[in-house]
Amino acid sequence: MSTKLLVIIFLAVVLVSCAPASTPVPSAASPQPTVTFTPEPTATPEPVQISGLLFLDANGSGLRDNVSFICPETNTVSESLEYFFPKVCTTDNVGQLVTIQEPSLQGISVCYNENCTTTGTDGTYSFIISGVANGESVNLKVTDLNAQTPALALRYINKWNKAVVIPAYILNGVSVPEQNLNDTKIFPLAQGFSAKVGDDNVIGLMQGIFTYPFLATQYPAPRIQNYFDILGIRAWDDAIGRYNESRDGISLNYNGKYNKDVGPHSGKISVGDSHNGVDFLPLPLGSWVVNGGPTSRVYYLITGDEFRIGLEFSNSSDKCRTWYSEYGHLASPHIIQSSQVIYHGQIIGMSGDTGADHLPQLHYDNYKLCGNLQTYQDFFRYIVEVNPNWKNFWGNPISLLTVDNIFVYPNEATK
Repeated sequence: MSTKLLVIIFLAVVLVSCAPASTPVPSAASPQPTVTFTPEPTATPEPVQISGLLFLDANGSGLRDNVSFICPETNTVSESLEYFFPKVCTTDNVGQLVTIQEPSLQGISVCYNENCTTTGTDGTYSFIISGVANGESVNLKVTDLNAQTPALALRYINKWNKAVVIPAYILNGVSVPEQNLNDTKIFPLAQGFSAKVGDDNVIGLMQGIFTYPFLATQYPAPRIQNYFDILGIRAWDDAIGRYNESRDGISLNYNGKYNKDVGPHSGKISVGDSHNGVDFLPLPLGSWVVNGGPTSRVYYLITGDEFRIGLEFSNSSDKCRTWYSEYGHLASPHIIQSSQVIYHGQIIGMSGDTGADHLPQLHYDNYKLCGNLQTYQDFFRYIVEVNPNWKNFWGNPISLLTVDNIFVYPNEATK
């Protein structure tokens, strides 16, 4: 073989051995590789501070503002007056109207889960919580250290929702002025309240839920002539199809004063036998009567010999749930409508002299309905020693008023 041929064969072998191998085409059934993404770790919110202020919402507005009330006689002053309003009423201003800022509440326990603090002398609280971002809301639990003392115990939270303006209107020939009211929600203290991180969280607490059914500018010196009789008999009345109160020949005031055969017309403070509310008189005819309870619904409007209004509302702290308040002896005609929503302090009628007594007055009462049992309740916490209770005793162990045993005025609502 020639040398030239050998060189050509050698070069051909080298070229074949250096050629790249062919890449096989994967079949359709061959598994494809899975791409795994690792999520970025979530940042844990930094610990934040939550703070606020608790105050006594005496006028029921849900906002911390001024409250007005009449300094009571010393023998009816409860412990709560000096506790919440120290040195406001003295022997020199009994019967006079006083107006002061609603006080802050000291010594109230505020907790978020197991993290607790206590309000200081100025009613403020503050603590650090974790796991919550700025702007988020949490539920704070509230405990009153005086919960076992009826005269001092706080039982309700009144949370402000929004301002409500009711424009001036005319109904049945009566001109009602513009009203600036507040929409609030009342619930038990034990339920706690929602607080937002970064907000002021100013919250009002109350002992009860009722105020005067009047405006201070119109009726600056109300007088109760006829109190609730804390001794009575519960009896079923077939004529009206419900339980009703009955006379038993005994009249006993909430503070233990007996008053027999002393009617409201005498000008002396009295207790009518089986009287189921309080009577304010003398009362200037045509004065505005306002809702002294929480946000309610008009339950009934009675006309005829006596003009009367019934309001219905829910009390979530009571097993009976549905409560009612009544306003009697009103002037005609009615200036609200059936099923209308009525806010605290809203004008519902005018004082009048309709009904049996024919004197300018207002009958004001409250009752709750459990099944067929209608139970009237005294606004005042009885301060008479009752041990053991009388069989026919139906006094109230706690005050239904925003300040224990003291009627205060609602926030002024009209212009």
